[in-house]
Amino acid sequence: MSYNHRLPFARDAIVATVILAALSGLTYGVQFRPLQLPGYILVMGFGTFGGATGPEALFPVIFGIYLISLGAVGAAIVRVVRGWIPDGHVAGWRLGVASALGVTGALAVLFTMVALFGAQPDAVFTAGILSLVFLGLASWFAGLFSVSLGRA
Repeated sequence: MSYNHRLPFARDAIVATVILAALSGLTYGVQFRPLQLPGYILVMGFGTFGGATGPEALFPVIFGIYLISLGAVGAAIVRVVRGWIPDGHVAGWRLGVASALGVTGALAVLFTMVALFGAQPDAVFTAGILSLVFLGLASWFAGLFSVSLGRA
């Protein structure tokens, strides 16, 4: 199967940004706490990187730019990971999803380290589990490993 190399970065960045926006939307749109955690991690990362400064009216615009930037970072990382995956092994949209989950997982790892030094065991456990889940899902979506649920 041939692979079209024309616009994979743009596609991956768009898919990642949409997934990141959906994850952050879960924070405000769903009242089930476990589903709010990924969005909370994204908002905490936004505040950590200085996004909490500035006029309150500009918050949605600056947060949108932050999500687009994270999508681009995720797409750049996936571009490197794509070199490890045989051509045609994974559908293109899966790499965009993997980049969003990987970036969110990496932010959760950073939050875990901050909480660890702040002696907050509940936050360390929760963010640590979340980071493992998201990084594992990102690896699976990227095709770094597969799970066979049927008979061989």
